[in-house]
Amino acid sequence: MFTEPHWLLLLFPGLWAVFALRMRSRKIMALRILVVITVILALAGMQLRLPGREGMLVVVADRSLSMPADSDTRISETLSLLRQQMPGNAKLGVLSFADEVRVEMPPGRGSFSGFSSTINPEASNLSEAIERALSLVPGDLAARLIVVSDGLWSGKDPIPAAFKAAARGVPIDYRLLSRDTANDLAISRFEVPGLLEPGENFMLAAEIYAPIEQVATIELLCAGKTIASVSRQLRRGSNSVTFRHSSGEASVLKYELRVTGSHGKDPVPENNIAAALAEVRGRMPLLLVSENPDNPLAVLLKKQNQRVEVMSPIDISWSLEFLAGYSAVIIENVSANRLGMHGMQVLSAWVRHLGGGLLLTGGRNSYGNGGYYQSVLEPILPVSLELRSEHRKLALALVLVLDRSGSMAAPAQGDRTKMDLANIAAANTIDLLSPLDEFGLLAVDTEPHVITDLQPLTNKDAVRNKVLRVESMGGGIYVEAGLSKACEMLLTSKAKTRHIILFADASDSEQPGQYWVLLDKAGRAGITCSVIGLGRETDSDANLLKKIAAEGKGRIFFTNDPGELPRLFTQDTFVAARSTFLDEPTGVETSEALAVFTGKPLSLRSSVGAYNLCYARPEAQIAMKTTDDNNAPMIAGWQQGLGRVACYMGVIDDTLGQPFLNSAGASEILVGLCLWTAADERQSIDNMPVTQTIVNGQWQAVLHLDPEREREIFRENPQITVLRSFAGQEPVSENLTMNWDTADSLSASLQLRGNETLVSMVEAGNNRRLRLYPVCLPYSQEYRPQHLEAGSQALREMAAITGGVELIDLSQAWQSMPSTVQFRNISDWLLLFALLLMFLEIAERRTALLSILLGRLQRQAKQPAPAAASTGSDKVAWRPLAGPDKTTPVEAQAEPQTDVVKPESGFAGALKKAKKQADRRTGK
Repeated sequence: MFTEPHWLLLLFPGLWAVFALRMRSRKIMALRILVVITVILALAGMQLRLPGREGMLVVVADRSLSMPADSDTRISETLSLLRQQMPGNAKLGVLSFADEVRVEMPPGRGSFSGFSSTINPEASNLSEAIERALSLVPGDLAARLIVVSDGLWSGKDPIPAAFKAAARGVPIDYRLLSRDTANDLAISRFEVPGLLEPGENFMLAAEIYAPIEQVATIELLCAGKTIASVSRQLRRGSNSVTFRHSSGEASVLKYELRVTGSHGKDPVPENNIAAALAEVRGRMPLLLVSENPDNPLAVLLKKQNQRVEVMSPIDISWSLEFLAGYSAVIIENVSANRLGMHGMQVLSAWVRHLGGGLLLTGGRNSYGNGGYYQSVLEPILPVSLELRSEHRKLALALVLVLDRSGSMAAPAQGDRTKMDLANIAAANTIDLLSPLDEFGLLAVDTEPHVITDLQPLTNKDAVRNKVLRVESMGGGIYVEAGLSKACEMLLTSKAKTRHIILFADASDSEQPGQYWVLLDKAGRAGITCSVIGLGRETDSDANLLKKIAAEGKGRIFFTNDPGELPRLFTQDTFVAARSTFLDEPTGVETSEALAVFTGKPLSLRSSVGAYNLCYARPEAQIAMKTTDDNNAPMIAGWQQGLGRVACYMGVIDDTLGQPFLNSAGASEILVGLCLWTAADERQSIDNMPVTQTIVNGQWQAVLHLDPEREREIFRENPQITVLRSFAGQEPVSENLTMNWDTADSLSASLQLRGNETLVSMVEAGNNRRLRLYPVCLPYSQEYRPQHLEAGSQALREMAAITGGVELIDLSQAWQSMPSTVQFRNISDWLLLFALLLMFLEIAERRTALLSILLGRLQRQAKQPAPAAASTGSDKVAWRPLAGPDKTTPVEAQAEPQTDVVKPESGFAGALKKAKKQADRRTGK
């Protein structure tokens, strides 16, 4: 067999060239013919067909939550044994799987050093793992897969993947590892209707598996409150439980079922709590986020018979299922810090992808002053929040005191350290300041280091480059030394506003000294100090940082996320600059665009006691502006993704807001603004129902068409935007295309993971949309009761399909490798043989070495066996005479003797003979 057979075409011209030279010696010609043939065979990639059992083993390791706690260690031991027993030319590869599949060690002869990939353990995607393992196996190589797992899978059925392995002749062996679930009391099923009508009575059904007969307490909760609790005698096996409940008004209901047994410790407590979601149809209420439960805006809305719920930000657990129960969210003078990073992430995703509404009102804790500049929410606001120099009335002298102790060298985001993010935050602060402002930077460990002295920002790029090069140098942060140096620098400034921002680790701030004395003197000189603590309010030095901020008459911020530092730095700079919240009476007037928000034309000229200075974005609709020199927007709105966002820059819950609230028509404007954001136009797609199901962790949405329709109603397949989120994590959106299942239905599906919530929006073109009710798993599929999931049966079935076995003795893994024909390339050996032939041909031409050797071999083959030696010099021939016993001796005639010159023998003779032959050829 040849890998490059086209080179064989050179045989004919190559042999013709050899014969054309007409060599006088047949031996030399034969050598040259062999050289040409050998080289051409090497170029053609000649291969030998050899039988063998050497091949490849790919270990498919399960790392999901359903595996035993020590499974990684046990799998590593298995791999170590396989590596020790590996034959000479065999290969060993390793991949791991859970929700994703990762190649831990490509097939080769290296040793396994442990699992290095970070993997989400909330699922068991065995099907994808088998297919990925098959992709690592070359088509011409004998191979086996070894699945080390408990056999519990989620998502796609792995049996079709096993048939693919069988078609390729790759057996799947398995080694069973499973946790101890002998006493596992579990909720095996919990079902709630996904969509309900207001006031509907419905049933909640559940099944509870008991390993032995016992008494259990069963508790049902709705929105975190217990609505039913019973004690029940459970028999061994499956037990059915049902509850009745009423849906109430339009909302999203979250139910939890909890079961507590009476027989010892449960090995898998995670499956003793199950969750389910249900949506009650109708117009969802408004959510007003405010620190004041009697907020005037809530009063206005209730007077207009609008459903509104007032909640403090501290009482809200931001999640997709929570927001799905509201039509719009009104953030009324609440800072971004109170919402938290996760809250803002969920709000932004809910507006853009699911059509939620958002209204932001003004105040001292809102917009730039409230920390929304460079926040997750800022991009979806119809106004920009930057600090423009043309509206600055007072110059600012700002000194940043940065902690550069050893703790700042810790990694934070990707390849960035905490120090890198602090540097970026300081650089962003520079961008907010104008050339009239002054800026200085200190990096502090055991002593302050001046990175840039206090100076006007006439060359921002040069200052920024210095700031971004600050590095952590070890040690701790000496607070008093840093504050003292900062005050010394600010005392030289003539700016009316002088401010310090101290950034320190909340668990590593040292040597505060008599900071209260220092800050008291600074305060009398007009210097204020805010503190940004990296860590939590419960950390060891958090109270110290709070006291420093209080004595410095500044603000205190804590964050455990270094990525929040740029926003916090800019927020405090906004407040210190005193330029974006204007607390002076200002006239306002409406525009024709107000009719977009109120539904009818309105005209109003009034005044506001204070407002947040912002700037309209080009695409926004401006319904009201100030009449002062700023001509700033007061009411702005726009469409953001599928949702609507509006901003009112005036104050509501304050005496400063009374001038506008008391104006005729003001309440109608504010209520209309709230209802505009809450508009819901996503209730149906031509009355075609969409159903949702979850089977074995696989979510599927099916769009059902009218079987009697006269024409196809879709030019393109409908799309589904899926928003999914784990508790405390940023939501992630995915776009799916619905594909035809039957002539009258289309569907899309994906794998659910752990405790995530999924909310989706179906889009069918021509502005036809339908938001589906939220769904979730009862609990992670990895905690399903194993008595219901024949994990070992799935592994046995895959082994039976492919010809694999259960591996109890690992020594059998390599011995059971299928015998296959293997092709070995011998091109290198052929080239080496051709080189030897060329040396032999040269030796024959120069010394006739081959001719001599062949001649000696011929003579040795023809030489007869030696005769017996004679002892006498005379030879006598006897001839019998006539008659018995009478003989006459006859003397033999002597033969003439001649002298014969014997040829020289040995190596010297051969050389002399070869020289004579060479002389004859050359004519000497």
